[in-house]
Amino acid sequence: MDIEKIRKHLDNTHAGMENVKESIIGYISSLIKDAQETGYPYLRQKKFLLFVGPPGMGKTSLAKSIAQALGRPLRIISVSSVESVETLSGFSNTYRNSRPGIILETWMKEKRNNVVILLDEINKIKEGPYTSTIEGWLLVVLDPDSKKEYKDNFLGPKYDLDISPILFIATANRIEDINPYLIDRAYIVNIGKYTEDELIEIAIIYAQRDRKELSTDASHLLIKILQQDGKLSIRGIQEAMNTIQTEHITEKDIMQWYLQKKAGSLSVHTEYVDTADATGKAAIIGIATKDSIDKVLVSRLVVKKGSGRILAKTSDSAVELAYEIVKTLTSSYTDKPEEVEKLNISFVPVHLPVAGTSMMLSMFVAMYSATENIPVPGTWAFTGELDIDGNIHPVGKVIEKILGAMETGMKKIFIPASYPDEILVPLQEALRNHIDIVRVSQVDEVVQALKRNETQYNQ
Repeated sequence: MDIEKIRKHLDNTHAGMENVKESIIGYISSLIKDAQETGYPYLRQKKFLLFVGPPGMGKTSLAKSIAQALGRPLRIISVSSVESVETLSGFSNTYRNSRPGIILETWMKEKRNNVVILLDEINKIKEGPYTSTIEGWLLVVLDPDSKKEYKDNFLGPKYDLDISPILFIATANRIEDINPYLIDRAYIVNIGKYTEDELIEIAIIYAQRDRKELSTDASHLLIKILQQDGKLSIRGIQEAMNTIQTEHITEKDIMQWYLQKKAGSLSVHTEYVDTADATGKAAIIGIATKDSIDKVLVSRLVVKKGSGRILAKTSDSAVELAYEIVKTLTSSYTDKPEEVEKLNISFVPVHLPVAGTSMMLSMFVAMYSATENIPVPGTWAFTGELDIDGNIHPVGKVIEKILGAMETGMKKIFIPASYPDEILVPLQEALRNHIDIVRVSQVDEVVQALKRNETQYNQ
C-alpha cells in the first residue's frame, strides 16, 4: 500500500482537517508496518479507529474516504438503531427465519473478508434488555485476542471465523457515553470544531470540486447563517454546495438557498390573521417546533380596559413577569399610568397557550396604542424581548418569524437591532419586494414609527 496515495485521497475528499488526517495516516502507517514485519497478508488492528466529535463534522465521510483509499467495501452499522444482538451475531439456523449476522452477511455479499465496517454512533446504544449483550458483542469483535475465534449463531458453535482482516472504524459524539472497556480498545481521533477561516476555506474548496466558483463574501455569509441556525458543520456546507446549481455563487444565491430551505421546514397558519388597522392590537408571532417542522402562528394580542389581568392560558411564569415589566415601561411613555395598570391582555384565538418573552414588544405596542389611542397598522408585526429601561433584546428563530409574517400578509416587521449585519443586509435585499425589515434597539424607535404613521394616517 502506498501511504502517499492514501494521504492524497484524504486531501482530495476532505479540506482542512490537517491534524485529523495526520492522525489517520499515522495510524494506517503503523498497521502497514506491522503487516510488513509479521508477514501477515492483511492489516490487523490492535486497536480500532474511533472518531469522536460533534455531529456533522465529517466523521462518517472520513470512514468512507478511508475505505475508498484502501480499495475496500464499506458496511455501515448504525448502532443506535440495533434492537437486538441477533441482528449483529446472527440467528440460529434451527429457527425458521434464521439468517447470518452482520459480518458473515457482509462477507457473503462482498465475496471477500477484508472489508471496512463502520460502527456509527457507538455512544448511542439503545437502552433496553439487549443493551449489555450489544455491548458484549462490540467488545468481542473489537478485541484483537477474540477475533480469530468469532462465532456467528447462524453457523453454530462448532465454527470459528477469523475476523482479523476486517478494519473496524467507529464514531461517537461524546466519549463520556462510551463503555470504558471499549475505550481501552480504541485509537481515538478527536475531530474538534473548525475556526471560521477554516470553514470558509472548506466551503470554497467544496464549491471548486463541483466546478463552481464561490466568492469569499458568499462563503462568509454561508458560515454565518449556518452558525446563526446552530447547524454549522461540514455536512451543512456540503448540502449547500450540492443544492445550489449556479456556476458563480454569490451572496444572493446563498440567501435564496437558505430561505427556500427554511420555507420548506415551516408550517404557517393564517386562519387568525387580521390585517386591519386597529387601536390596542398588535400582531404576535408564535413558533412551536415538532419533528424538525417550525409551526408558525401569526395572531393578535388585544388590550382592553379591565382589571389588569392576562386573560389567557399562560404556560410559564415568564409571561406574568413580562406583563408587569411592560406595564411599568408603558406607564413611562404616557401620562395615564392608572389606565395602563387596569389594562387586560387577551389573545386571538382565545385558546392559544402563551409562553415566552418574545411577545413583549407586541405587548408594549398594544398597551401604548390603547392608552394613547394611536392605531397600529394591521400589516406590522413585532418581535423582541424588553427590559425595564425599554431596551430591545434578541429572540430566537428571527428568520422563521420574518417568513411567517410575510406569508400571512405582513408588510413590515420590527426585530431586535442586534441581529447581525452579515445576515440582515442580504436578507433585506432578498425580501425587499415582500416585507420591510426594521431593526430597533429601543422602544422609543417603535413609538416614533407609530406616531409618524398616525400623522400620515390623519392626513
